[in-house]
Amino acid sequence: MKKKFIILSLLGGLCYVGLSGNSAGVGTVGGVNSTSSSSAGCSCHNPSAATATTITMQLLSGSTPVTAYTPGGSYTIKVTGTNTGTTSLPRFGYQLTATKTTSATTNAGTLTAPVGSHTVTVGGVRIAEQSAALAATTGTGGSGTTYVVSIPWTAPVAGTGGITFRTVVNAINQNGNADAGDKWNSGSLAITEASTAAIASAATQAFSVYPNPCSGTFAITVPGLATETAHVAITSVSGQLLKEMNVDIHTAQNVATGLPPGIYLLQVATPTAAYRTQLIVQ
Repeated sequence: MKKKFIILSLLGGLCYVGLSGNSAGVGTVGGVNSTSSSSAGCSCHNPSAATATTITMQLLSGSTPVTAYTPGGSYTIKVTGTNTGTTSLPRFGYQLTATKTTSATTNAGTLTAPVGSHTVTVGGVRIAEQSAALAATTGTGGSGTTYVVSIPWTAPVAGTGGITFRTVVNAINQNGNADAGDKWNSGSLAITEASTAAIASAATQAFSVYPNPCSGTFAITVPGLATETAHVAITSVSGQLLKEMNVDIHTAQNVATGLPPGIYLLQVATPTAAYRTQLIVQ
């Protein structure tokens, strides 16, 4: 098929995304970064974004959506596409990048490909994308069908600053052709870095862990928390993740049970803030 190359204002290109014949992914086959704002792409699919495919994005700490990341923390980027039109679109493809907000060509953190996907570098930007057309997550292709992918992401080092995740989801009609019947759309999500100053002064904000030192069981108090759930992670002083789970705040938790006596780093992430403090197990 002859490809017609054009410049898109938001999408760098959309050759092959989601086609069942593209078993290696768009970045591998076409060398295209569909999430880029500056590279060229092709109009094999519909040349314009389709409002009938809606996109939402979340950064999850465990199962809790957050708007700030803790440097070095483990997260999941959840991308959800929804078919709100009348065309049957039973399969989909996607691309996702994580770059510094101040530079769309500077990678931020580490993307890990989920099952059925891979990562590839195009123009220096790391991309997570499907390895073959993916089946719809819910529904059979009609209105209300959803296309969901969850990509693990390890946050970058302290001082990186704001991160922007950019994505493209292409819902396809699976007719064997890349044509205007395929409906793609794009989305982005900006995340800030948790302030190290805020973390350092957490004690003055009524954030507390008690008892500390502990024998493995402790309670957490977080100021102004609208929900009772937060994501807790315990790492070694060298940064190795040892335990993580979602917990009910203000109730004694046995998160550290089984850890040998020593000094650890406790990270607590809520939907609006992140806290870090030293945890002593005795």
